[in-house]
Formats: sequence, C-alpha cells, structure tokens
Amino acid sequence: MILPTPVRKMKKLSVLLTLIACVVFNFYVINDLVISKSCSGKNVTVKRKRSEKVLAAAAAGDGYKSIVRRYNRLDDLILEDYFGCDEVNKLMGNARQVVVENEKGNRGVWFVSVKIAGRNIEAVMKQANRDSESRPNIYKYNTAVREIEILKKLQGNPGIPKFFGSCMENSKVSYVVEKIEGNVLCNDNGTTEHCADADDLMELVSKSENPPLSALKLAYSTSKIFKVLENLHYLFEDISGVNLMLNSQFQLFIVDVDSFVFYNSTRLFSELSCSTNYDCYGPMGKHWSAGSLNAKIFRGCQDLHGICEEKRCRGFDASLHPCGISNWYLCKLSRFLESMPKIAMKYREMCACISNPDPNKRCSFSDTLKTTDRLLREYFHHK
Repeated sequence: MILPTPVRKMKKLSVLLTLIACVVFNFYVINDLVISKSCSGKNVTVKRKRSEKVLAAAAAGDGYKSIVRRYNRLDDLILEDYFGCDEVNKLMGNARQVVVENEKGNRGVWFVSVKIAGRNIEAVMKQANRDSESRPNIYKYNTAVREIEILKKLQGNPGIPKFFGSCMENSKVSYVVEKIEGNVLCNDNGTTEHCADADDLMELVSKSENPPLSALKLAYSTSKIFKVLENLHYLFEDISGVNLMLNSQFQLFIVDVDSFVFYNSTRLFSELSCSTNYDCYGPMGKHWSAGSLNAKIFRGCQDLHGICEEKRCRGFDASLHPCGISNWYLCKLSRFLESMPKIAMKYREMCACISNPDPNKRCSFSDTLKTTDRLLREYFHHK
C-alpha cells in the first residue's frame, strides 16, 4: 500500500529521530577513549581524544583549571597582623645561618620555621645592621627597609613570596619571608654567557617529565607576575639568575624585590625636552652597566637608550620588561612546542610581538598573558 506523502514524511522523520537518539544516548567516554554503542548493541572505539602526556598531566592535577587556579589564587596564609619584634626575635633561637652579614653590603640570612594557622612553614629571616655609618651598611639597611615596604604592598600577588613580619630596633632591621623551594634560573648574577643564554633553565625544562607543558606553565607564570608589575608601575632593575626562582610547578618567583623602581602615570625620564635621541636617557646604574645581564638581554631594545619623540623624551617603564625577558628565555621555550605545530606557531607569533625593539609596537605582558592562557587551554584539547 502506498502511504500518503505526509505520512511517508512523518515515518522518515520518526526513523531519523530514532537514529539520533541511538547515537546520543549510547555515546560515552571511558579513560578518554571515545566509545559509541551501535544500535545493534556493540561497542565501537572511535578514537583517542588526547595524547598520553596530556592525560598524564590531567591525572597529576595539572589540568588547565588547576594550573590557572594555582597561579591566580590569593594566598590563604597572608597575615592580617604581621609578626612583630617579639615573634621575630624568638625565631632566632632555632635559626640556621646561611649568609653572614658583612661590610660588602650583604645582609645576614637565616633559615627558620614559622607556625601559622597550625602549619609549620619554612621561611627566611634577613637582617641588616647599621651600627657604623659606612656606605655599605647604609645601603643594606635602606634596601632592607625598602624591600619590607614593597613586599607588604605586593602581598597576594602571584610570584611574590609571602611576608610574615619585621622588627626595627635601633640600628637593626630584621624581617621574615617565605622560603621558596626550587631552582634559581642560574647560579650567578647573569654576567656569564651561560646564564645570559638561559642554558640551565632550558636544561631544566628539557629534563622535566613533560617539557611542552613545563614550557607553557613557565610562560604563563612569567606573564602573570610581570603583568602585575605593569599594572602597579614597577620597573624590576636587578634581573639576575639568583633573584628569580622556579618551584616544582614551574611557577616563577621574584625572591628579591628591593630593586623595584616605582613610577607614577608618566614614564621615567619622560618629562625632558629633546632634539635627538642623545638628549634622552635610558635606564642607568650598576644593574645596567656593561657586562650586566640587563645589558645583554635588553641589547637591541630601543628604550634601553633614550628615544626622542616630537621634541619630548619618550622615557621608559615596565613595558621594557617583555623585550628583555623574551630575549633571555621566554622565546627560547618555543623549541619545546614543536610537537604541536599550531601551538608553536601561535607562540612564535607572540614572541615576535613582545620582542619587538620598538616599544610603541611591542606587546605587553598583559597581551602575553591572554595568549599563554589560550595556549594552555589548547594544549589540554590538543589531539
């Protein structure tokens, strides 16, 4: 019997809906294998969704959300009332000295253990004396006071050690900060080519369990902390291998912040009139001298030297950071992403922008953070 046209169409629609329901309700995932149950009841393995390394990372708690949450969270151990002199002085009883204070400007350093909210936390105590009014003593005392002030302002931000308290008595200042467990970026202040080329850091990434993910995590955490400096108007002057550390999660920490230079809404040295670039100034001082790490990694960045624009000096600020950090190690991390061509290509495009010598065309770390965030997402969806 030939059915009327409307009835035939309804029957075809019914069959189609049945097939759709069969596919939808018999589709599931086991151990990240896409499994579909055919309408005959048989299981069919379609494909593996993600690579073994991605699965292993997720199983180890290294999924996208856990990484971002770890780097973004405001620390739950920030004190409302910092330790005072009584608490700081008591810590000295069980302290282990690792650096002896001297007349060359080095502060005394001790390892101590503090108890906060029922937890024992490893910490570092630093101390500077100004018993004699020598130039090194005044320098180390003033920089210690400066570091205390900056640490208090930056508490809760990623990559900044927790500050536990301080004591100022007569001509002595002591303060306690979190001890970062991990590796320095290199074992010297950056004067060697070995450090300036980030050889130790590249080796650390290459020997990690998952080099591509380690590289992306380091790029993300670097962008995160330097974005904070951009937003709060701090120029980090004493960039060196020993002032930057990585923990086991490849999260970057700045462990010495006394060289941060604050500027207001205008760039440093931007109020000067000029006729040529020679009338303007770039960063100056011992951290920027010939042979320093800064002189090597910022080489080629136009704002390392003066820039004259329309008879006014452009000046410089934290937008200088991307150029130097990208030259130092950030762009070298792209070598670990070659197994993922699309991600590697986007990473190289990001590097081309942040390493631009012209500060007016250079991307900021705010831009870089958005890119590295997207690349982390893509990594965990990489097939």
